[in-house]
Amino acid sequence: MHLKIHLINNTIFDGEARRITLNTPMGEISILDNHEPMITLVEYGNIYVETNEGEKLFSFPGGVLEVISHSEVVLLSKHI
Repeated sequence: MHLKIHLINNTIFDGEARRITLNTPMGEISILDNHEPMITLVEYGNIYVETNEGEKLFSFPGGVLEVISHSEVVLLSKHI
């Protein structure tokens, strides 16, 4: 799936991901390829992104996650 992680002033990731794990107000979730479209809040913390090259870790200030289609995911931060 294609993942974009945007902060207010820049994009910190724009590429292919196999799995995304992050914290929401309801607890930790993982998004896999072909996930149903959804929107949820994301809490401050780490985002784990599994790619074909390995796992990447990003610190995220909180914001919104949108699974736009079965193959595109966007994370937008609420502040810097």
